Amino acid sequence: MQTLVEHYSNKGWLQRVEQCVLHMDISSSDFNQVVRLCREHGLYGALIYLFNKGLDDFKAPLEELLLVLQSSEREISAAIG
Repeated sequence: MQTLVEHYSNKGWLQRVEQCVLHMDISSSDFNQVVRLCREHGLYGALIYLFNKGLDDFKAPLEELLLVLQSSEREISAAIG
């Protein structure tokens, strides 16, 4: 997964990585590695999906996203929101 993310990141295609994460079987991946990669690359849709489907946790990704929104610039906050 890390190689896939690095490859698509170098090409500027992180949206495709997020689409892959949204369609993969969570139980067959290293959950912590995928979460870390999503955080590093700002793939918040995939991060929400991982927590919702993998851990049945709806609160943690929302809290994390709110912290990111608070600490980012206005233009970036609008894009993330």
